[in-house]
Amino acid sequence: MNRRTFIKVIAGFIALLVAGRLTPAFAGKGDWRVIETDHGYRVIFPDGRVVHVNETGLIVLDGIKDGRSVEDIAREIASRSGEPYERVLYDVRNFVHNLGVVGIV
Repeated sequence: MNRRTFIKVIAGFIALLVAGRLTPAFAGKGDWRVIETDHGYRVIFPDGRVVHVNETGLIVLDGIKDGRSVEDIAREIASRSGEPYERVLYDVRNFVHNLGVVGIV
């Protein structure tokens, strides 16, 4: 998929979200399934959407599910990894934003 096609796909998702035709996966009832793979984790949401994440991404998704703030999630990851909080916060915010773009959160 080239960049132009990717942008069209993302724009389509955003349009559907704005129109209310595609609800965020977190809005659905039920719990997601996590399948460990050779390259991380496959998270399957009740509505059928799938996202591939690493262990850190799984921590972020669990934190969102538990109703924690992005700042709290970033603090936890920073304390576990030893990375500077500001850098982790920046990365977590970007990840959550990207999840929102594709309708996961």
